[in-house]
Amino acid sequence: DAYNDRGVVSTLNSSNITVSHSYIHDQGECNFHLFRTTGVLIEYTWIARNHSSPAAHAEGIAAPEGTSDFVFRHNVMEDIEGTAFIATPTGGHPACSGTTQRNWYLYGNVFMRRQGATIATGAGVVYVFDHRHTGDFHFYNNSIINVAKGFVGFESGSASRGCGDSMKVQNNIWFNSQYDVNRTGSVTRLTWSHNSYFND
Repeated sequence: DAYNDRGVVSTLNSSNITVSHSYIHDQGECNFHLFRTTGVLIEYTWIARNHSSPAAHAEGIAAPEGTSDFVFRHNVMEDIEGTAFIATPTGGHPACSGTTQRNWYLYGNVFMRRQGATIATGAGVVYVFDHRHTGDFHFYNNSIINVAKGFVGFESGSASRGCGDSMKVQNNIWFNSQYDVNRTGSVTRLTWSHNSYFND
């Protein structure tokens, strides 16, 4: 129906999942839903259009319950609406003292909204909350195009919602973002460098 279907779903505690050279599009909720999954590779995939509503919040990729060892590379995400392009909602876990995720590598991707599209995300491109993130969090060589809220990071300044040990954001391009791009208030060690910003 309009707000209650998902494209690719991993069951709780799944592992070693690869999605490659695919087209996941026009879903009634999330294009991907990864439940506490370890060892995820999504590559060379076009992820387009989903639907979100106040009653059924969605994102392009929902990674709740502590998704770890996540590689997201050389993909296109187009016209995603809801919380964020990639988000980590848990539905009430106690944030930093709750579930833990680790080792995310997101690189070589395009996050975009087509010219004239009216959809939007409320919490940016990649939004980590309700978790503690340990190990690596790398976001590099990505392009963020025409996305109103283009930020990448953790629930800003609030360890009660989400926190990270280490975060590296490098060699990315932001074009035509209307709001902040940096949400890193609760990250212990931050590297944010060699990024470019145009018409922001």
